[in-house]
Amino acid sequence: MGSCWSRDEVAENGWKADVPKPSAVAPASDSPTTQSPTKSAPAVAVVQKEVKDAEEEKVKEVREVKSLRLYGDPMCPLTMQILLALRYKEVHYECSWLNKEWSTKQEWAARNGSGLELAVLQYGKDKISGSPDAILQYLETNFPENPLVPHGDTSKKIEEWSGYVRDTLGPLVSQLLYDGEPSIQEELAPELDLALAKVNGGLSKFHGDGPYFFGKQFTMADVLLIPILALTDPLMEFRNIGICSAYVSLLAYKKDMQSFPVFAAAKVTPESLSKYVANKMEQRKPPPLLILMLMQHRSLACHFNKLVLLVDELLKAIQNKTNTSPSSRSLQLKRLSKGYGRLVELLQEHAQMEERVIFPALEQDNPGLTDAANSDHGRDLPITNGLKEQIKTVVTLESGTVDYNDALYSIASRLKTLQNNAEVHFREEEKEFLPILDSEAFGKEEVVSMVTHCLGVMESTHGHLLPFFLSGLSPQDMYQYMMVLQRSLAESKPSLFTRMLHVIRNADNEFQNVKRQVEERFSAFSPINNPPSSTSWT
Repeated sequence: MGSCWSRDEVAENGWKADVPKPSAVAPASDSPTTQSPTKSAPAVAVVQKEVKDAEEEKVKEVREVKSLRLYGDPMCPLTMQILLALRYKEVHYECSWLNKEWSTKQEWAARNGSGLELAVLQYGKDKISGSPDAILQYLETNFPENPLVPHGDTSKKIEEWSGYVRDTLGPLVSQLLYDGEPSIQEELAPELDLALAKVNGGLSKFHGDGPYFFGKQFTMADVLLIPILALTDPLMEFRNIGICSAYVSLLAYKKDMQSFPVFAAAKVTPESLSKYVANKMEQRKPPPLLILMLMQHRSLACHFNKLVLLVDELLKAIQNKTNTSPSSRSLQLKRLSKGYGRLVELLQEHAQMEERVIFPALEQDNPGLTDAANSDHGRDLPITNGLKEQIKTVVTLESGTVDYNDALYSIASRLKTLQNNAEVHFREEEKEFLPILDSEAFGKEEVVSMVTHCLGVMESTHGHLLPFFLSGLSPQDMYQYMMVLQRSLAESKPSLFTRMLHVIRNADNEFQNVKRQVEERFSAFSPINNPPSSTSWT
């Protein structure tokens, strides 16, 4: 239909749901020519006028039928797919971008029969909405020039890979990016890596010398893959989940796709896409109370495991009769003593937080729900205190003596018992309590108050122990936890969050990785909820 590109138009009131005025461009008339009217031939003049009116009516009808307009959010990957297809097919189209707030988008989508993918194609009297697949298929049928699934030997493979990118890779990237539920992140990250590995293998097989998935032929696989790969940058930025460096073909394709002629139609920059994702994440953020409890469980479990491994190393030296240097053994025992002291302090504050804030809130509508969890807290207290004394004792004993060996074996046994009790306790709490914390059982103001109360109870955890606590979390969990702290304190107690950042900034050398991770990622959260200027790292 000629190489005419989009003329973007933003409606006067931000959004425009009505059908736009017909395009001013009209095809040449194929009506017969007529003679000029004369004074002696009034009948001819009448006929000519009727013919002219008929021509104008026909032109008007063609304009109404053939104008094509896309309504959508330019940052939405699904809208981007349609734009790429339109550009490749050289279809003349116009756009109305929908850049209003989320609530307005919902209203617009409801009026136009569209999902929140926010893509509606208006082609004359046809209105196609909902699934982008329906729109892409409509374009293939009605604009057969430059087919995205060309007939030939590769058509079946194109359909197979397009389906895999659409049905497997795309949903994984989207859910990992927008679903802040920690268990989802942990579960789906390996699945995404497998999917990326498969696409990398497909590119290695079909890419050849051409720039596109299937070599020199731009296809539906490219239309679907390009917007998804564009999202892997914010996926790395916000979730620390990226494309493995071993996937050479995929990384090369991701780099080259920005120079594809059709890529200009996507109208997206890394900065604008990052802001779009950040705003969308804000709409879907997980409940802060759920994050607090779950992330604390994960950090405690990690530190338990580190201590168990450290004690196992000391036991192996006894069993193998390894002649470790006194200084090395002394350093290990000091790490054990210091690490256990920190862990106990975290455990105690976590239990107090649950008993004073979380459990009373849960008991309001579920009397007796937390009785077993409260009982577990009391059950493990003697083991916890006994271990503390045993570790103090073993540090003073001479290595290789019977007393030293017996004390170390007893520490290993008690520590593993405490670790097992904690793991069972955490699983039971998560099974019983997290569904309630993930629901709308508490109002927004109540949640803010509860989070602030939790942080107040856990003063050491969010004070001098904060670097130690964060070191027990994966990078993406660490970012989520810090994000909750930022949001919760931005309005009520911004100075407290500033102090937390100060603690991380001045952490000991053993926590330099925590400092680097938080400092590196902290600015990435500013599009979601700008922190006070006093919280800046610089």
